[in-house]
Amino acid sequence: ALATIDRVREMIMESTDAINGPRVSCVRSVLLVRAGRTKEGYAEVARLLQMPFGAPTETFIGAANFLSLVTKDDPHFDELINHPPRL
Repeated sequence: ALATIDRVREMIMESTDAINGPRVSCVRSVLLVRAGRTKEGYAEVARLLQMPFGAPTETFIGAANFLSLVTKDDPHFDELINHPPRL
C-alpha cells in the first residue's frame, strides 16, 4: 500500500496539484500510521494541518473524520485531528 501511495504521490504532487496533492498525502499519513511508522505518519498529518488546502473545507473535514475512524484509540493522532495547531 505504501509503495502504491508513493507512486500516486509522485504523479499527483502537492506542488503541481494543490487540491488533490494534499488529499493523497493525507491518505499516505493514515497508511504510515497503520504500517507502524507512526512518527512519520504523525509528522505528515501535523504538516498537512499547517498548510492551506486548495479544496473546500468540508473535504478536509471529511478526511479528518475518516482519519479519526481509522486511527481510533490512538491518542496522539486524536490530538492532531481534533485539536489541530492554529495557522
